[in-house]
Amino acid sequence: MRNNIKVIDAHLHFGTDPVISDSLTVPYLLYDDPDSVIRCLDHYGIEQTVLLTPDRILNPPFDVDYKKANDAVARAVHKYPDRIFGAIRINPNFGEEFVWDTVRHYVETYNFRGIKTLARVDFYNPSNLKVVEPMMRAAAHYDIPILFHSGHPSRDLPSLQAYAAKNFPETRIIIAHIGLHDYVNETIIACMELDNIFVDMSQAWPYDIKAFIKKIGCDRIMYGSDGPFQSPLVEMVKVEECDLTTEQLEKIFHKNAEEIWNIK
Repeated sequence: MRNNIKVIDAHLHFGTDPVISDSLTVPYLLYDDPDSVIRCLDHYGIEQTVLLTPDRILNPPFDVDYKKANDAVARAVHKYPDRIFGAIRINPNFGEEFVWDTVRHYVETYNFRGIKTLARVDFYNPSNLKVVEPMMRAAAHYDIPILFHSGHPSRDLPSLQAYAAKNFPETRIIIAHIGLHDYVNETIIACMELDNIFVDMSQAWPYDIKAFIKKIGCDRIMYGSDGPFQSPLVEMVKVEECDLTTEQLEKIFHKNAEEIWNIK
């Protein structure tokens, strides 16, 4: 608990590439080790998390469709179902049948709560509706959100993600990192224009968080750490430094994630 406020980390990776893992903020958070996730949550006073696969294909390169990575998250969810909630990593370039089969399997078998995608790693453009349509429609069908990595040109931009959100208004879209500072204003405009867009504040600056709240409010922003790359504690302090009320902190630290990710 954070000052008696429940904390849900809505953006935590299941370790990363072993080549760089020992240089990260949480080096003991290891791929396919569910106990290391719980160790991290307990250390930082986090009650629950949305667990994402590693953010890229691990070295040596394998698992290009992320099945092994998704299965690893599924094992963690199975072992700690009250604390760990899974997000399906999807490359939409694999096509409609693959996307629907993958989403169906992990939602219906393991109760995964959403989708995570990273366009610059998987070489697609979120504004290419032909590519993203199966993923967007599958998410809407199962009432789960899609978390887009955001903030890196040319593919991971809030404007491109907003275009997809506009064309699929029944799908909840989460823009990670509030667009990574350089694109915070794009993210704010997207949220002003479309009510199916949400954000997590992982890796954002306190300025970005305050600017977002000033324009959009606290109903569409969630706490996330981006561990093991970033410190869950540092990301918490960023929120606390924004001079918010207890009600606003409760929304950011857990209530919004409960609604957006269907964590009940």
